[in-house]
Amino acid sequence: GLADIYIYSIVFDLEGNVWVGTRKGVSKFDGANWTTYTESDGLSNNVVYSIAIDSEGNKWFGTNNGLTKFDGSNWITYSTGDGLAERTVLTVTVDRAGNVWCGTKTKGISKFDGTGWTNYSMSDGLVDNNLRSIVLEKEGNIWFGTVNGISGFNGTQWTTFRITDELSTNYVRTIVLDKVGNKWFGTKRTGLTRFDGINWAHFTESEGLLFNSVRSNVVDSHGIIWFGTDRGISVFDGSTWKNFTPENGPAGDHTNALAIDLEGNKWVATLDGVSKFDGVNWTNYTSQDGLVSDFIWAIAIDNDGNKWFGGAGGISKFDGSNWTTFRWLQRVTSIAVDLDGNIWFGKSNGGGVSKYDGNNWTEYSTSDGLVHNSVTAIAADLEGNIWFGTEMGVSKFDGINWTSFTISDGLVESFVFAIAIDENGNKWFATIGGVSFLGNPATIIKSAPDIFAIDQNYPNPFNNFTTIKYTLKKAQNVTIEIYNILGQKIKTLTREEKAAGNYIVHWDGTNDFGLSVSSGIYIYNIRAGEFVKSKRMIYVR
Repeated sequence: GLADIYIYSIVFDLEGNVWVGTRKGVSKFDGANWTTYTESDGLSNNVVYSIAIDSEGNKWFGTNNGLTKFDGSNWITYSTGDGLAERTVLTVTVDRAGNVWCGTKTKGISKFDGTGWTNYSMSDGLVDNNLRSIVLEKEGNIWFGTVNGISGFNGTQWTTFRITDELSTNYVRTIVLDKVGNKWFGTKRTGLTRFDGINWAHFTESEGLLFNSVRSNVVDSHGIIWFGTDRGISVFDGSTWKNFTPENGPAGDHTNALAIDLEGNKWVATLDGVSKFDGVNWTNYTSQDGLVSDFIWAIAIDNDGNKWFGGAGGISKFDGSNWTTFRWLQRVTSIAVDLDGNIWFGKSNGGGVSKYDGNNWTEYSTSDGLVHNSVTAIAADLEGNIWFGTEMGVSKFDGINWTSFTISDGLVESFVFAIAIDENGNKWFATIGGVSFLGNPATIIKSAPDIFAIDQNYPNPFNNFTTIKYTLKKAQNVTIEIYNILGQKIKTLTREEKAAGNYIVHWDGTNDFGLSVSSGIYIYNIRAGEFVKSKRMIYVR
């Protein structure tokens, strides 16, 4: 009885009826029977993108040819001649005052108060004129989802959020945590993104990165980061870049994995063999030397200094002189060594996980509790848990029990490329749909623990007031100030000598004159002696 199988929208009315917008009209289901309405009944167009129901029970339909209202008996259509910005209405919402908000495809937003129309576009502060969703807050604020970010509107002020404030893309293949707590995310096509706990920065070929497609990374004892790309290796010391290609370094250009041994040698896995760099010279190893195959995906170094290489044809162990090969393990794409010295091998061909304790092999699969048998990443934490990234989520194994995490648990995407564990035990997962964090958010932000620590404000975003907590390890002159994103000081919360201890301050969204500030992003800055830290927060009126 449904008008069409292509569904754009679904809503429920107060009588329990289900209204379904399709590309061939609107269908109503009362629990037993279906009724379909089309252009022949009074609908302005059969392509119904969105539906909203007001407090009087009227149904509003956003269509491909205007906005249609249905009171149960009569149909009324509104188009551009009535004041609607554009005929293609992709989303409709009715606020508590009865205003009907229409998001269009190319002309922004139209508001209908029952009598007149008001239109908003990019010239008014909207981030983009192509609307996809509208959400109302109980405080009356309205949020508009567009193809180029989010806009919030409180009736007077606009606030905008875009992807450029964070990741450069959602396709993240690798993660590395450097010596000063920065998180580096390597992407498939858009280079590197660095998160320092407050700010995001992006690095591409224009800054010195060899190639924008990043596959692997590792940090050496000096804090220098080595990035493997599709064209070779880039080395970044914090200010300058140095690059290695097959012409002056590794065996191949596709750098699938990187590892550093106790002597500081860098080991590189490529599609043309394995390379070792001692700081001066490169040495290449291929299948002719004893490597299981030239197609290598993964590297790990065990507690005895043995190098383990996983590839398409199996596993090779290299002790510096001799090679040992295990060919019965196929398509090994991830290797990790746990606290007990066990070596774990993840297979991408649906073969699950293999554990080697130096004598015996143990196999694990979905029948044991693994979320999926194609394993793409492995990491061991300090509590003895082993974490497995798969094509269908993440599994944790404590030696006895298995726990799995998928999209339904909060993982941003099921296909996990890499796992990193920071010094606070937080887990970071690189996926095909972005980065997921599992742990204590308060530990993400960098601080100077020997002097003071400051927490992220809560709640954030906030409407009435927010709380900022900080800790002093010793007596300090403390100043806490609020700035807008232009760097202009808004308010001083604290400026006095404080003894060692824990403190709480509040901000109610007013400036030094007691006037409420506009919605937007603000920065709270704390100075304790010679140390300075800043964090962002969002105020929504």
